Amino acid sequence: MINWYYSENEQLAQVESRVLEDQVVDKILESAQIEDQESTYQDALAAARPAQS
Repeated sequence: MINWYYSENEQLAQVESRVLEDQVVDKILESAQIEDQESTYQDALAAARPAQS
């Protein structure tokens, strides 16, 4: 299996990008300050939408 990944650069690049993405997410979550806040589904959607000018 390992030889199959190393046989094509594209296959290896896919694995490398997934690992890198996981590492970035882990690093961000380590320093994130999470605060629970109750809201309705509609309120959550409204907060996620960019403000219209």
